[in-house]
Amino acid sequence: MPILDTCIITSSDERQASVFRTLLERRVDRGLYPREIDFRVFSDPPGGRAGSGGGTIWALLSLLREEGLDLIARPDLALAQKAFDHLALRRILVIHAGGESRRLPAYVPEGKLFAPVPVPSSSFLPPVVLDVELSLFLKYPWREGELLVTSGDAVVDFNTDPLNLPDAPMCGFATPDSFARGSRHGVFAFDPVTGAVKDYHQKASPGYLAREARIEGTESCALDLGLVSFRGQALQALLSSAAKPLQGGSIAQRVGGGGLTLDLYLELLTACLGSLDRRSYGERLAGRSPAPTEVLDLLFDSFQPCGLAGALVRQTSFIHFGSAAEFPSSCRELRAREILPFYALVHEELVPEVGPTLVRYDCLEADVQAGQGGACAEDCRVIRVSCEGENLLVGLRNLSIRGDVPRGFCIDERRFDENGSAVTVRLVYHKDDTFKRCPRAEDIVFCGQPLPGWLNARGLSLTDVFPDGAGEDLYRAELFPAGASADQLPGYWRVPADKEKWAAWFRGSRRFSIAEGNARTDAAVRDAARAEARRIEIARGLGAGSSLTSAPSG
Repeated sequence: MPILDTCIITSSDERQASVFRTLLERRVDRGLYPREIDFRVFSDPPGGRAGSGGGTIWALLSLLREEGLDLIARPDLALAQKAFDHLALRRILVIHAGGESRRLPAYVPEGKLFAPVPVPSSSFLPPVVLDVELSLFLKYPWREGELLVTSGDAVVDFNTDPLNLPDAPMCGFATPDSFARGSRHGVFAFDPVTGAVKDYHQKASPGYLAREARIEGTESCALDLGLVSFRGQALQALLSSAAKPLQGGSIAQRVGGGGLTLDLYLELLTACLGSLDRRSYGERLAGRSPAPTEVLDLLFDSFQPCGLAGALVRQTSFIHFGSAAEFPSSCRELRAREILPFYALVHEELVPEVGPTLVRYDCLEADVQAGQGGACAEDCRVIRVSCEGENLLVGLRNLSIRGDVPRGFCIDERRFDENGSAVTVRLVYHKDDTFKRCPRAEDIVFCGQPLPGWLNARGLSLTDVFPDGAGEDLYRAELFPAGASADQLPGYWRVPADKEKWAAWFRGSRRFSIAEGNARTDAAVRDAARAEARRIEIARGLGAGSSLTSAPSG
């Protein structure tokens, strides 16, 4: 079976793209990834967010530009046809991995696609989300001239052996799931007689899905897995619609300039529905799509002839790694479903410890106790921490905390250089904090409670943590003193006994924000530190004359 030829990974900006390239090159150079795959990394357009549809167009056109067919600079339908001919024999995977990963602060430096995961491996290099994502795409039955698009913050896996893909230009992938879960995602509605896709719903109510999208004879609907396949006519439509000159500039030019955002699942998939005419397509997107009428008309005319097919797959896993709240449970589910990296052997030297209460990997001498709901400890060295549950501990060094870390709290250590001196910053936050920007400082939740209340209880004010006055973004709040000790950290989850002393220490310290910590953290250095821990543990196992059967926990 042929494997993919080109894997395109998208990033938010060139800085993130550089990180991705470094981590990719390290794995290719060490022989972990197949050299037959041409990995490319392209950042989103400098003008702004392009959306999943605009990002797909930009990624494909960036590849073509590197190969001498620049539809971005020269939108032209004849050149678009040349570009289509150029891709006619290729098998291309696009993984959208851009974004700041705000809801998972611990892995912003690497990006969610390169977040370490607890799977068995003998490699010194830590297994990451990409490794298990590629497991599906290296067994997928690729067709020539196929472009497959997926997301980088979820691991999708299904049984490809019985997969009978429809011979259609545009195809989505779905799996049976509950109406409740379908209400939070996209859902395909299949004709019960022909099996064809008759409609596509986004975030419809469970009751509506039960009436309009029920899989015949079941209590489930066809949940969209986020994979979309373009072939033939659909790939040609993608290129021609992007390159066609319009009065306000081509779609490619507008996306590149930050003036157009397109959603792959809203504007493009909906345009393929045979049940819609141009008017009903416009009515369905009214108030939901920011695209101007001339763009929507072009997309409808380009994609409507393609139709929309769907593949209903079975024995499916869909594991999301998008937030601090779900990361520990996602790690446990990954192991429970026995999803392995594509390079997995029958016997591996390092088998991470994954139990009902604790996930522990890439650690050395990490004594972690966890209550109900579990905890996840990753890349920790010489620590002793007791957790109530639903906790995430990342990168901790030489730390022993008295008492339990309350449920839902995360401790995330960063180390970097400042003016020639080594600095350690321990970020403390709660899994339910508001990591996205808020309209007002009063709306920010920090350490599980409103930020103004948290500050007031410790004798602090908003001006202490927002010296520039911009108080709507938790990521910008200067909440984390350098060198916080094990005795000072509990002041984050409970009011200190001597709050005046704690406040004086807090105000008098050089403090960092999550944003500054992310900007200063070197993802390649962290990757190397994890690799060194794995090397030490493998060496210990070999020295003892046997392989390891538990996590490198010391």
